[in-house]
Amino acid sequence: MEEYYFIFSLALVATFAAAWQDIKRKEIENWLNFSLLGFLLAYRAFYAVQNSQAQFFFLGVGGVIFTTIVANALYYTRTFGGGDAKLLIALGAMLPGENVGELLTYGAGFVVTLLFIGFLYTLFFSTFIALNSRKRFMKNLRDEWGKRPYATPLGIFGLLALLFFFVASFLGWSVQQRALSLAISLLLFSPWLYLYAKALERTMVLSLHPRKLVEGDWLAEEVRIGRRVIGRSVHGLNKDEIKLLVKRGKKVRVINGVPFAPVFFVAVLLLAYAYFFGQGFLINALAIFS
Repeated sequence: MEEYYFIFSLALVATFAAAWQDIKRKEIENWLNFSLLGFLLAYRAFYAVQNSQAQFFFLGVGGVIFTTIVANALYYTRTFGGGDAKLLIALGAMLPGENVGELLTYGAGFVVTLLFIGFLYTLFFSTFIALNSRKRFMKNLRDEWGKRPYATPLGIFGLLALLFFFVASFLGWSVQQRALSLAISLLLFSPWLYLYAKALERTMVLSLHPRKLVEGDWLAEEVRIGRRVIGRSVHGLNKDEIKLLVKRGKKVRVINGVPFAPVFFVAVLLLAYAYFFGQGFLINALAIFS
């Protein structure tokens, strides 16, 4: 267990630095993510050689493979930006475990916790933005609502299903039955969540001078420069595109994303606590209603 003292300490320092960068500059620099990955794997390799435990190193590599798969899925669905995805990949070398089974358990627990805390954090952050720009947000919400008339009946059924889930929680239903009722309610309620997300995205659009753009920023709409079109991409803007926009000199509309890196710091802290103190890690939200 003591071999993970350094690993978790380094991960906490790195995620704290990433959170600071994300809040201050809206980006996580590549050198931080690559350095974290390099130091973690180098430490695992050194420890494996010193203690004749090759498995310790290969489990670290396995953790990186696991987080690479997850990070790419989150990146290409535009859930994570490039910096967040690279940070998640680097943290794969942090995942503890004495065997593949434990590694996957902690890995799955870490990802679930990261997304769960991230959902609450993003909801709080976005609610603050919506309240701060409530007139603009409400206009965008009405516009989105008008485009999708089916959202009203589905949302009502979703609220009823959610109410049914809370009632069922106090009727002694099994976890599987409550999980099914919760899944159905969230599925029916999802159109309202989608409308909220679309209205919020439109509210978070800013007009910025190209000199303030950073690599990875997402355009809200395509930009034409002569015959060239800089379109919306999952990869965001690259350096060459930013140079072209700077030469053009006009403001562009970009989506002002939520700085997500602070969530990584909290998730790593919870994983370290779970590993060293054995409190369990996988979040079971249904247990709250047991």
